[in-house]
Amino acid sequence: MQLLKQSMNRQQFRSRRGMALLLTLVILMLLSIFMVEFSFQTTLETRGIRNFQASFQARNAVKSMLKAVLEGLQTRDEITFFRQDLQFLQELNALAGIENASILNPPPPTQLPQGILEDFEDIVFYSPVIRPIDHLFNLNRLLREGTPVPGNDYDLRLSSQFFQMVSNLPITTVDGVPVEEGIPSYLAEDQVMQIYGNIFDWLDAKDGEMPYTTPYLGSIGAEQLSYLDYGQEKIVKNRGLDHLDELRLIMGFRESGIPWESWERYFTTYPVGKPPEAGSPVGEARLNVNLANEEEIIEFLNRFDQDRIPSELFESNTQEYVINAANIASVLKQQEETTGPLNMMVDAEYRQAGSIQSALDADPTTNYLPRQAEQKFFIRFSQWYQIRLKAEMDGVLASVEAIVQIQRDDKGEPIKDGMVIHHFSLN
Repeated sequence: MQLLKQSMNRQQFRSRRGMALLLTLVILMLLSIFMVEFSFQTTLETRGIRNFQASFQARNAVKSMLKAVLEGLQTRDEITFFRQDLQFLQELNALAGIENASILNPPPPTQLPQGILEDFEDIVFYSPVIRPIDHLFNLNRLLREGTPVPGNDYDLRLSSQFFQMVSNLPITTVDGVPVEEGIPSYLAEDQVMQIYGNIFDWLDAKDGEMPYTTPYLGSIGAEQLSYLDYGQEKIVKNRGLDHLDELRLIMGFRESGIPWESWERYFTTYPVGKPPEAGSPVGEARLNVNLANEEEIIEFLNRFDQDRIPSELFESNTQEYVINAANIASVLKQQEETTGPLNMMVDAEYRQAGSIQSALDADPTTNYLPRQAEQKFFIRFSQWYQIRLKAEMDGVLASVEAIVQIQRDDKGEPIKDGMVIHHFSLN
């Protein structure tokens, strides 16, 4: 009976997919007729349309802002750019009462006073979001080995990191009902792994086969038939995610109760961090200690906790860094006195290869740790950035979102012609 039901579901799915394709072709044909009829023969006068010109000016302003940001990332020393040139952003956050804002986790754009730039007196700019993202968890790493295998060594380590991160994300709703404020709530282990399994099956190329299965939780994934049985006519992608927004399509994601801001804060779909090895399409997350704060260093190291790793795969060297995360963060973020007339105290800087490991070796609280700081966890300079910019004129809002990669040499200098814009949208 179950096999008959599955067979009928498959036939219904193929029929729906065929109808959807036909409707799509018809819509595209009608759209092309519309564009020819109205886009090339229109006599509509646009100058009198309210805010029509304002939309162009707002877009020009935000594009100029993007050029300035890219120029800064390419020509300025990265540490100077974020710690000094953009220091006003930290001060702005403090004035606005925004808590827990940092270079790696900035708040959304904040409206600034009109006319702060002479060349754009009529434009209202918003504070720019320029965020290094090499430390984010790339969900497309699940496809590192081509056709991923549930439960193999690579999958166990990756799912463990995913669990350590997601199990610590507070949920704001349960079954659509807001949770009581002041009492943090979190997903249980099986709920976290259910999300991981669903993402796994959305990415892998084995549509229609056994869903993601673990020895201790059983079959917890969601292939195509699971969506049909659940009343959702979505087509499982069976390849990598192009944008993080695609998570919203995956079964169980919306029901998790984890706010979207948390997913954006910790996850990405780009090969950030350590450059991909030969034959591997993705890199591995690395934390820029020059731009991170103590809490972010501790949080990053905690994702490598080995408490869910089988004994035969247990990495004692990695666990040493997890256990000593607080000491490591304290040592790496120690204050140094600047030279010059002000004699200010600032965070230590790590510019030379090996300087991060040297700092740990020189302190008695961390000098016994395995010498893997710069091989497995930390970087001195970022290469991947998320940019969000907004500008407004006469009530018309324009925005730019971009993911930019700037390839750097070992000294942190941008490589010639090494900038790539992987994503760009102008609204």
